[in-house]
Amino acid sequence: MTVEFTAPQGALCSVHPDRTAQRVCSRCGNFICHECAAAGPHCPACVALYGATPFPFTREAHEFGTVAQYVYEAFKKDAVMLILASAIVLGVGFTANVMSRLVTTFGGLLMGDNPVAAMVVIGGGAVMSIVLQLLAQGLVQLGFTQVAIDVLNGRKADLGRLFSQLKRFAQFAIQQLVLVLGIVVVLAVLIGAAVGVGFALGLSVKGTSKPEVAVILGALMLTAVVIAGSIWLSPALFAPLELVYGGGTGLDALRRAFVIGEGHRFEIAGYVLISMVLGFAAVFLGLVTLCVGLLVTIPTWHALQHLLLTAKYLALRQECPGLPPPERSG
Repeated sequence: MTVEFTAPQGALCSVHPDRTAQRVCSRCGNFICHECAAAGPHCPACVALYGATPFPFTREAHEFGTVAQYVYEAFKKDAVMLILASAIVLGVGFTANVMSRLVTTFGGLLMGDNPVAAMVVIGGGAVMSIVLQLLAQGLVQLGFTQVAIDVLNGRKADLGRLFSQLKRFAQFAIQQLVLVLGIVVVLAVLIGAAVGVGFALGLSVKGTSKPEVAVILGALMLTAVVIAGSIWLSPALFAPLELVYGGGTGLDALRRAFVIGEGHRFEIAGYVLISMVLGFAAVFLGLVTLCVGLLVTIPTWHALQHLLLTAKYLALRQECPGLPPPERSG
């Protein structure tokens, strides 16, 4: 199903049936007139459902400075609940990671006299680590995305919403498995080609037989490929967000994520870079306070960077052609 955001000729407003509709609500697909569309791209019913402050940015109008200011103001209104929600998400992920490492460590110790069995246990522990991480994310990370969407649309942060996306866990797991396998295979091929070309160029340099030239060129080629590949794949960050917001299957949400990010890859990568800088700042501030502050700075960073990425996603999704209307989340 696709949505055209200009109402078809002869359509009537769903709120004012005596008026001609000019727009289509980008959330539910209802026809709306100029008056109803004055406050934004959503119909009055969706504004009431998703919050009193419709998300103000669109694909064509979302300057970073104004988006960052909007995110900061939204964060301030419900900072305590957002930090607590982030702490829960990070705590679940940390617990899952510790459990998987304990299983691998103890299994390796028990099978120390049997190298084959030890390798099987360590390999199984690695698989369990991935499964537990997926489970943790499916349980709460997707829910935190819903919380972020709520907050950016003027609603209060509700901790109960952290567990509102359990129904999507299977599709999320499929989506992430396909994404990880695809990235590993593609990057392996590109990296192999880059290293090969770099070494070939290095070894062909006239007047030198030093392998260091080949190593340096190979490293440079490898770095260039990783950076270029990361930028090209940056829209994949929207895949879990689109699964929560747009619904459907995990693979379809992944496809739509690349549609949403088309033409904006460098901007998305820039948002990620800014998030990394904020992360380093959060760690530094936490360490300055004798590590105790990490309990506050890391959840604060997690909440802010997730809100920032979600805001970028929502802006790019607005009026993006060929997408279904978002699912109502109640």
